[in-house]
Amino acid sequence: MNFLAVGIDPSESADTLRAYHADQGYPWPAAIGTRQMIENYRVISTSIKFALDRNGVVLYHRGYGVGPEQGWRDLLQQMAAS
Repeated sequence: MNFLAVGIDPSESADTLRAYHADQGYPWPAAIGTRQMIENYRVISTSIKFALDRNGVVLYHRGYGVGPEQGWRDLLQQMAAS
């Protein structure tokens, strides 16, 4: 299983995203999302969470502040097991 954080805030540069990522000590890679990606996944806020399976099928889609940490842990464990 791979994890990728994708920045979608048009006011943030790649350098800003990399600096924040490094400051937080996140162990996963980060990238800047494209306009096409934002449209394809119908992203409507800058804090949205998706989990995709290996075929690109959306398994989880929630907005800002929705879902407890344990819910993420459960989802990631299920994905790792499949």
